[in-house]
Amino acid sequence: MTLTYALVVAAALFALGLGSFVGRRTMLGALLAFELMMASAILAVAAITTLSGAQSAQGQVVAVVLVGAATAAGVLVLGAYLASAAGDGTAEEGAPGS
Repeated sequence: MTLTYALVVAAALFALGLGSFVGRRTMLGALLAFELMMASAILAVAAITTLSGAQSAQGQVVAVVLVGAATAAGVLVLGAYLASAAGDGTAEEGAPGS
C-alpha cells in the first residue's frame, strides 16, 4: 500500500461523507456522515505517519485523540437528538428522557 493510495481512499471517504452530510435532512443521518468524515481524517493521519517514515507513536497519539473527539461529538449530538425527540413526543416509550 502506498501513501498516495491511502490518501486517495481517505479523500474519497471524506467526499462521500461530505456529500451525505449536505444531503441529509435528519440529525441522525448527518451524525453518521460526520462520523464518516472523521474516520477518513483518522485514516489520512494514520497513513501519513505510518507510510512517510515519521515516528509512528506520534501518529498513534493523534489518531487516538481524533477517535476520542469523534466519539465525544457523536455522543453530544446523539444526546441533543434524543432530548429534542423526547420534547416533541417522538421518542419511543421507555426510552431515556420519555
